[in-house]
Amino acid sequence: MTSSLADLSDAELVALCQARLPDDTRAFRTLVRRYQQKVFATCYRIMGNHQDAEELTQEVFLKVYQSLGRFEGRSTFSTWLYAIAVNACRNAIRKRERRAPISDITIDELDEVLPGRALDPRDVFSARERSERLQSALDALDDDSRAILVLREIDGLPYREIAEILKLSLSATKMRIHRARHAWRAQLNRLMEQDSEGSHG
Repeated sequence: MTSSLADLSDAELVALCQARLPDDTRAFRTLVRRYQQKVFATCYRIMGNHQDAEELTQEVFLKVYQSLGRFEGRSTFSTWLYAIAVNACRNAIRKRERRAPISDITIDELDEVLPGRALDPRDVFSARERSERLQSALDALDDDSRAILVLREIDGLPYREIAEILKLSLSATKMRIHRARHAWRAQLNRLMEQDSEGSHG
């Protein structure tokens, strides 16, 4: 059975989990493998911190494990999972007085920025600088704007799924994304102006 689990749909895996947990965790582990990196990436971009993202990813899948028996399939599993991840991030942000600045960039991220190239130190610095600037601009937004931008611009989710995750109307979702994009662009412009002033100072 193990060799074929990866070929099953989310709905089929969820059904197996509901029928067999806690005695048989293989279907659940398959779901974790399928979504772990996506959940981590979402948490990382919302939180702006590697350690927080790791802890929240674990928290999200623990919540999923505990709640799967009550999942009724009114939405897709992935939509339900993203909603849990976003809510976990929001709760974590509310619990801490201020967000720690981004202080790390992974090798995988560098590979995405510079695919198939030998890493020149100047390129690494440029990639890290660009990543930090984008994240700093994201961190400067309010929690709701940051979450909705991550879901749309980074996770690439469709408007309807984002609306379902955040429990908003489709028109309200589009409006919030539009406003968040403008706010993010304004923050990026501000950071670039500061960099330019600093270089001439």
